[in-house]
Amino acid sequence: LEENVHETYQAVQNFSQKFSTQIAQWNHYIDTIRAKGKRIVIWGSGSKCVAFLSAIRNSDVIDCIVDINPHRQGKFIPGIGKPIMSPHDLTRYQPDHVIIMNPIYAQEIQQTLAQLDLTPEVVTL
Repeated sequence: LEENVHETYQAVQNFSQKFSTQIAQWNHYIDTIRAKGKRIVIWGSGSKCVAFLSAIRNSDVIDCIVDINPHRQGKFIPGIGKPIMSPHDLTRYQPDHVIIMNPIYAQEIQQTLAQLDLTPEVVTL
């Protein structure tokens, strides 16, 4: 039993260190982009988005969230207050960078952006 407690403690420590490192990298990435005056949006308004925006220190520089679900469009991210827009709204917004919350949809999102004649840099969480 004592070995299990130690293994669990080590696993929690490793997770905590990896989490802190990734959040620091995302904060740096977002700070660098915004320092250049570039626009950033997040694609995907689910719980992963809420957790991500709650974890980074600079969520205020993310102007909006994109989601294909029409029932979410026109609403706001809980606790953060960022508006959720449709992909078509990006033609007016013209983002320079898109952060995709779920990499499974990266190809589909890239195709949608191309259909909208948008060429932002796309990264996945």
